[in-house]
Amino acid sequence: MKRTGRPRSTRKADSLPPDIGILLQEIENEPVPERLLDLARRLQEALVEQRRTEAAEEAVDESG
Repeated sequence: MKRTGRPRSTRKADSLPPDIGILLQEIENEPVPERLLDLARRLQEALVEQRRTEAAEEAVDESG
């Protein structure tokens, strides 16, 4: 198996939607607990929105 020079976590982040990848990167670099809580809430909201969007797209595909 060929490896790239990037860490595995960076490669995984590349496959995520940009807003979630950015939030994960900010969380990784954040030393202040209060800010981490805010970022975690934003990440949770982004994940919920992504699931809603995917579910809506699936519903359209099934009905079309």
